[in-house]
Amino acid sequence: MKKKIFVVVILFVTLISVFPQTEDNFTVVLTDDYTGAKITRYNGQSISALQIPETIQGFPVKEIGNGVFANKNFTSVVLPSTIEKIGEDAFYNCYNLSVVTIPANVVSIEFVTKSVSRNGRQENTAAFERCNNLLFSSQSVLKLRGYPNNFDSKKLGNYIVTLTRDSTGLVIVRYDNGKPRILNNYYQAQNQREENITIPSIFEGMPVKEIGQNSFFRMPRSYSNVWPDLLLDGMVFILGNLTIPEGVEIIRKNAFGVINSSDYSVQGGQAFKSVTLPMSLKIIEEEAFVFCGNLNNIIIPTGVTTIGNSAFYGCDSLIQVTIPSNIRIIGNRAFSSCKKLSSVIIPEGITEIGDNAFAGCSSLTSIVLPSTLNKIGNEAFRDTKFPLSIQAELRRKGYTGSF
Repeated sequence: MKKKIFVVVILFVTLISVFPQTEDNFTVVLTDDYTGAKITRYNGQSISALQIPETIQGFPVKEIGNGVFANKNFTSVVLPSTIEKIGEDAFYNCYNLSVVTIPANVVSIEFVTKSVSRNGRQENTAAFERCNNLLFSSQSVLKLRGYPNNFDSKKLGNYIVTLTRDSTGLVIVRYDNGKPRILNNYYQAQNQREENITIPSIFEGMPVKEIGQNSFFRMPRSYSNVWPDLLLDGMVFILGNLTIPEGVEIIRKNAFGVINSSDYSVQGGQAFKSVTLPMSLKIIEEEAFVFCGNLNNIIIPTGVTTIGNSAFYGCDSLIQVTIPSNIRIIGNRAFSSCKKLSSVIIPEGITEIGDNAFAGCSSLTSIVLPSTLNKIGNEAFRDTKFPLSIQAELRRKGYTGSF
């Protein structure tokens, strides 16, 4: 008898979840221009999949009113191809909502928001506010159709991820493997280990396009002579190999940078031995790999157009670097203090070498210069070991700094 009751309950729940939605499930009024229907209330059953009809009472459904579907348990919503406007809080706190489907012919939607006070703080009451489980693919579609608010980032595995500014891909906001974030003088040695990291190329159907600023290492909020007060957000010591996936186009400022402070004898962050960069990469921003002292070899892909200031500053194990021809300017201090770098080929197409670009490269004895080079910055080759023949060639190119 108990088994029969159990089966009946399951069938009842299933019927509720797929209960067909009819016009009677929606209360509507005319839009202000009398050309369509505006949904002002949902009268239907508790369901997981909501499909809003294209017409009600013969009028196209053009608007969804304020708060109509707030706090419902939907997991998916299909919007009609007729939709033009969605009111504030329309799907507010639909926590289980993961998929929103918008027909391809809907190129834009007007989303209504306003600022209100909730729990003593100001918030924007946007249509999908607190829909924290929306898949990135659905977030992207909503943003591209005009949704004005940003969605919260998500913790997926060891990564905190969010949409790019143009909503066409994802940014790695932070690598977080759960290690403690307070460093002291006895824990420092214990926390070192070797770990190889391959960053995923896709999360929830969306490609990873950017490695975010400070994402693999946070600079300290403050320095102190008292070690326990030295807070290093995201501090971990990684001595292995890093693979950045195809699809990534930008490595943001200090993404893999390592703090280096002689004052406090601190070195930390992602000190990778090797880094594999994708062919899709276009921009390496300033200080991206600053003080990565274990990095010994880097091949910069041919598609890269920008190497930012101090991008590889202080990579004092770097023996070899390949610079692509699509770059026009090597940034200030880009390879400064790479003490083991012995030879460099500057390809045709590069027009400028920035200030102190190779300063402090104390093993640098060989360089190939392009015919396109027309500007060499101040002290670009200070403290190098060039023979007189190369010094003469650099002087003829207009270099006035020291060697």
